[in-house]
Amino acid sequence: MKNLILLLKSFRLLNVFSMLLLLAGLRFYFWKHFVKLEVYSFERSSTDFLYLLLTIGLISVGGYLVNDLFDIEVDKVNKPEKKLPFSKPVLWLIYIGVNVLAIIIVLLISENSLTEIILLGTIILLFLYSFAFQKLPLIGNILVAVLAGVLPVLYLVFDSITVDFSNAVMLSDYGVNLNLQLTSVIFLYFSIGFGITLLREFVKDIEDLKGDKLSNYKTLPVLASIRMSKILFYIFSVLFIFGISILDKNLFNNFLLENWLF
Repeated sequence: MKNLILLLKSFRLLNVFSMLLLLAGLRFYFWKHFVKLEVYSFERSSTDFLYLLLTIGLISVGGYLVNDLFDIEVDKVNKPEKKLPFSKPVLWLIYIGVNVLAIIIVLLISENSLTEIILLGTIILLFLYSFAFQKLPLIGNILVAVLAGVLPVLYLVFDSITVDFSNAVMLSDYGVNLNLQLTSVIFLYFSIGFGITLLREFVKDIEDLKGDKLSNYKTLPVLASIRMSKILFYIFSVLFIFGISILDKNLFNNFLLENWLF
């Protein structure tokens, strides 16, 4: 039982759940603002969508697990209290099993090659991140941020979203048409996912400086300094908040608040 609890912790279920909740919220958004207006209908069933969530969940927990496997020596310094639930061979078998199951589901539910490329590519990139990219300055950070931000794009591709412009209506006081609104919402979700994840990666590298240095990782805090990493963190934080505030003004206040929350 104790090992099972440790394994579940390795899966970072809270982080995975937050990603799946984002996608669920996105589907609800499309249902409320497109399906109910009868200008859009879901191409994929709710069952297919749940299978998509399951696939993303499996790929995500596999990514966290393989990261723990490659970071065993680093974690002995950065997180000495952390313990592996099982031996490395057993954990590698679990990792392989999780990803094989994800691949099978992808092949069963996917109706276009782009969905398969994104999902299967994510498995490969998460492995490469843990194996090599996390040891390099910024490359690994940006990669993880992009993978987090690409979730709404993946959903757009998966559901083959099409709009019936014969029934198109204006959805805001500013006359934003359906196609532009759809793109704006996807970009908003991408920006939030990318920005928050990148900021978290900056903090993670600063916290893990000691172990990364001993393991000869070439992260930004190791190569430059903690001070430089903090400066970049603050700069990007300002840019992120400024960018989201612009989206907030043009999209959130003018559309989401008026048509969703109220």
